[in-house]
Amino acid sequence: MRKTTAVKVMAILCFSLIGSLALFLSARSASASPGYSDIYGIKLTLRYGDRKWEFRYPDIVYSDGFDEGIEGFEKDFRGRIMRERPFSCCYDLADAYGKLRQIAAQIECEPVNAKVKFFPDRKGKFAIKEDKKGRRVDIEKLYSQIKKSLSKGVSAEVEIVPKLIDPEITAKKLKRATAVRSEFSTDFSSSPPERKHNIALSLRQFNGLIVWPGEEVSFNAVVGPRTQERGYKVSKIIVGGEFVKGFGGGVCQSSTTLYNALLLADIKITEQHRHTLAISYVPPSFDAMVNISTADLKFLNDSGNFIFIKAWTEGNRAYVRIYGEKLVYTIKRRSTVLKVYEKPREKVVVDFEGKYRDIYEGERRVIIPSKPKIESMGELLYYKNGRIVKIKPIRRDVYMPLVGKEVVGTAKRPKR
Repeated sequence: MRKTTAVKVMAILCFSLIGSLALFLSARSASASPGYSDIYGIKLTLRYGDRKWEFRYPDIVYSDGFDEGIEGFEKDFRGRIMRERPFSCCYDLADAYGKLRQIAAQIECEPVNAKVKFFPDRKGKFAIKEDKKGRRVDIEKLYSQIKKSLSKGVSAEVEIVPKLIDPEITAKKLKRATAVRSEFSTDFSSSPPERKHNIALSLRQFNGLIVWPGEEVSFNAVVGPRTQERGYKVSKIIVGGEFVKGFGGGVCQSSTTLYNALLLADIKITEQHRHTLAISYVPPSFDAMVNISTADLKFLNDSGNFIFIKAWTEGNRAYVRIYGEKLVYTIKRRSTVLKVYEKPREKVVVDFEGKYRDIYEGERRVIIPSKPKIESMGELLYYKNGRIVKIKPIRRDVYMPLVGKEVVGTAKRPKR
């Protein structure tokens, strides 16, 4: 009895195995039916523009096996096959990442920044060379598309669509920076020729300057030492609260003109110094004194784009114009004198050396008027649609008094 039962069990298992194998072979045969191709006929084509890369066997591999085929059937609890699941071929690209990296290297490129040339003294002041976008291939994404296409069991074609990378500096950005952002000028009509020369020479160093976004500029670094060897002449400068002669007299008027143009262009000032004495060519709290050793004018281009500086003299005026992105505000200056102290009396000097031949005996003349000590405040007023929308205090200053000079003449009056 037991022997008969064992024989029956063996027979059932044999029939079950034979049935499973028959269905599996039937499914394998189905994979070669219309809709599926033999591995030798499978072709993968990758395209980018007019370029293409083709892969066939042995670069195309057939990844399904016997075990995968068996798993294509549903079984009962005894392991007997109940019905067939959908069966599909599975192809893949051998050494996919290596091949795709090689293809990516032929497609990818770095972005190229736009370039600008600035010609401050020409009618066409800007020449801009166009930028070029970079390209990046997402290899993971591309491989996923390939596997999805090959899973259909037929030849496939995949379009490579690289990601475009914008350059840091675009032509569009540079074109936005060609608007006049501000202009400021000061008068030097009362200056001697040497001082006028020094103003023109120092401003010339800034003419055509291109300042990158985030760049800090030093007046002293751009202009350099004010020496005779570098072309500067002797004129009056302020030292210790007095007017004395020295090389480079007038350069402070250049720095002051630039300073005011920067304020009106809404550019951040990082270093600025007042004169010891109040000066005549700008109102109090809007001057910018410089000297090569201890005082500089520095500014930071925080506009978010390039700025371009044109600086020149014309007639008896010094000019600075700043190009950049157009401001949404109109900026004006306001100088307020907070307190005026008593003016000192001029120092009386008898002209024993005969320097003043037109001041005769018995005559007195004020050569340098005294100036009082003053306290002042500078502000910037931001206008939009004709109305003040913001007031920005920028500095408070104290200017020392100037003791003037009154000369008592000693020259002989000519006989009539």
